[in-house]
Amino acid sequence: MTEKWAREARDVIPGVHAQVVSSLADLQAFVQRYRRGDKAVAVLSKEKAKLGPGWRAAVSWRPRRIAVEHDASGRPIAAAVVKLPACPTCGAFVCDKEGVPLRDAPTKPLKCHACKQPLYEFHGFRRWPLSDYIKRHLRGFFQTLIADEFHVFKGAATDQAESYHHLVLSTKYTLNLTGTLFGGKASDLFWLRYRIDPAVRRDYAFDDAQRWAEHYGRLERTFNRNDDDLDYGAYNAKKRYVVNTKEIPGISPAIFSRLLQSCIFVRITDLGYALPAYREEISRIEMASAQHRQYQHLHATLYEVIERGIGWNADPHSRHQARVMLSVWLQNCLSRPNACFRSETVHWSPDGERIPFTTQPDDEETERLAALGIAPDDEGNAPYILHPIEDGRPKEEELIRLAQHELRHGRKLILGVRQTGTRDIQPHLQSILAQAGIRAVILPDSLPPAKRETWIDARVHDIDVLITNPKKIETGLDLIKFATIICYETEYSLFTLWQFMRRVWRLGQTQPVKVLFLVYQHTLEEAALALIGEKMKATLLLYGDNAASAITADADAGEASLLNELANRILKGEQLTADGITGLLAPAITEPQDQDPVRWRWNLHHPTRTRPGGIGHRAHPSRHRAQRPTLVLAAAHRAHLPQTQGQSTAAATTRRPTLFPRPHHRLINVERRTLERRTGALVGTCFHVAKPVLRSTFYVQKE
Repeated sequence: MTEKWAREARDVIPGVHAQVVSSLADLQAFVQRYRRGDKAVAVLSKEKAKLGPGWRAAVSWRPRRIAVEHDASGRPIAAAVVKLPACPTCGAFVCDKEGVPLRDAPTKPLKCHACKQPLYEFHGFRRWPLSDYIKRHLRGFFQTLIADEFHVFKGAATDQAESYHHLVLSTKYTLNLTGTLFGGKASDLFWLRYRIDPAVRRDYAFDDAQRWAEHYGRLERTFNRNDDDLDYGAYNAKKRYVVNTKEIPGISPAIFSRLLQSCIFVRITDLGYALPAYREEISRIEMASAQHRQYQHLHATLYEVIERGIGWNADPHSRHQARVMLSVWLQNCLSRPNACFRSETVHWSPDGERIPFTTQPDDEETERLAALGIAPDDEGNAPYILHPIEDGRPKEEELIRLAQHELRHGRKLILGVRQTGTRDIQPHLQSILAQAGIRAVILPDSLPPAKRETWIDARVHDIDVLITNPKKIETGLDLIKFATIICYETEYSLFTLWQFMRRVWRLGQTQPVKVLFLVYQHTLEEAALALIGEKMKATLLLYGDNAASAITADADAGEASLLNELANRILKGEQLTADGITGLLAPAITEPQDQDPVRWRWNLHHPTRTRPGGIGHRAHPSRHRAQRPTLVLAAAHRAHLPQTQGQSTAAATTRRPTLFPRPHHRLINVERRTLERRTGALVGTCFHVAKPVLRSTFYVQKE
């Protein structure tokens, strides 16, 4: 959170001017206020850095006579005058790729084919991307960029990735902070490294993500031998099979050669801070008989459509229906067990239009539909309706039991729920908890992210259970007033789930922390949790933690990719169990050793320069370069280390006065290899030091 970053900077750095920049006016005021040698920090959110004014078509409208009727020979016999979009510079009509004039204004930012002038313009100049302004007008003004939650910039051509790149180009030093650098696939690291590592840019082109995956990840090639998809050579009539290549989860140890020069993995316990115990548990719950029958019937009915389209002899229509049904099958089978308290109709879109999925009901189902005023059509088909299960919802009963048990021990809970949109189950969970005498509160959707922490703090004494989607609190919040997290539904993004699981295990927490997963046995929900566990294993392999148990490298980065992997594994008949997820994070949060704790400090008050022998010496005051401002790109909160209520990691670099002055500290100037020997295997929060700083020294304070 931007306000947190500014507040923490004021608390840590004596005499600093820390300002949240949310507009061009704020940025210009910050620049005008700065005087050479001042300690200054500008904090801007990644949203403000990327958001621009938007664009709209900029065309003129010219009349043109067009034929509306033709005779038998094709000659026009009647014409009409219509207005068509034209270039405002040269007057040429706007045409498509085939040269046919467009009837409507272009929906893409085009250029005139005749004079090459743009046919679009920006509007709403009150908002302009701050990163673009800094790159154009303030290049070199900021000395250091601190980019929090570095992993969110992993996209190839996203707006926020481009804005991050602009800021990297505008500053001399870059310090990247993240707790979830790797999501399971090698390509997660490609564009991150490409933007900050000259060696990667030298060896790979910008579109070489697949070649990077060949070197450092895993690729799966599928040969399609279906005769309907065959191609033949024009001269020799040889068969040409379709080969599909995609990246699958996994990582090669060779990737460490790209990371070790600029990456440090640090646990909180490596910093010498003791945190309470942490553990994860999975509660496997058996469904009630009526609930189990409904789930099995739903699974079998939808899966039957998929089976008809996956065989070698399947016709194109069946294959199309199978592709359409795949997402419907996944979402309904994943969501229905937790939403069986209500009636739902299964919908799908076989022809692009969302319609109810129909089946031929039996006599009992026909009677139930008749009570709802629904009758089968002439072919005996009726909408597939999932009726509510009135009694026997074991997961809800287990939730109430766990909540009451935790509250008796003085432990507040956070309840993570995935269905919070059109299929929202939060009000129902709040209702059943209230009936049990538990004060449950839903985190409002309308609440801006910057106000969520204040909103929770103001009501925390009246909250027993906070119900929310994990994505709402994945960054920027230290919820140390809560001690237990219950994942009622599994989040399928590893980045989001990992951040969510760490919301309560922060510096300042005084109670042991529990993370509980509630899953129904023998469901897709349980299989999805198993895949999440495998993703975590591959991720911990990169972080250097739990490497012995990280043989299973089937990891993935995003929610959509995980659901695709889940579908593929189920279609292949594989059995997935969720045993592997428990305890995966425990090695990363072991208790600190009592002897010789290592604490990281920032010290730019006494800059040093490195001699060839690696021994730092005091730089002459006359040689000091003037201190320049620091730019913080904030996505989440990383509080400072010297205070007990914060958490952060940082590396101090030489060559200039740095970021957070801390006078009168005894520093040991060590080279990177010496640092690794002193600290051992460092795991946990990862941060990059990019650009010329790669060969600089790091400072370590030993107490």
